[in-house]
Amino acid sequence: MDTDIMMPGSLIFESLQKTQKRIEEIDYSLAEVDKNPGKYIQDKLNKLEEDIAKLPDRKPKHKNNITMKEHLQNIKKDVVLNPDKYINDYKSKLLLIRKELENGSRDI
Repeated sequence: MDTDIMMPGSLIFESLQKTQKRIEEIDYSLAEVDKNPGKYIQDKLNKLEEDIAKLPDRKPKHKNNITMKEHLQNIKKDVVLNPDKYINDYKSKLLLIRKELENGSRDI
């Protein structure tokens, strides 16, 4: 086996470091959400509110479509009505990404 690939500076070594760093970031995010889910929900609502405020009021271009502003307002409403589902969905997404990184089936 070529030991040069595991030496600092090699592309494989750097990729492994990036993967490990991303896994640590995911673990940190999961711990933060578990520690204070209310803060996570409030941060999400604040971000949605900022994004909604930036968008103009307008009509959809096509009859059965909705605007991006309406879409974000719907997301906000869903988060307010069912925060536990939103948190669980977010955690599930993070766990899936973590598993894919560990298995090597996901790029960074």
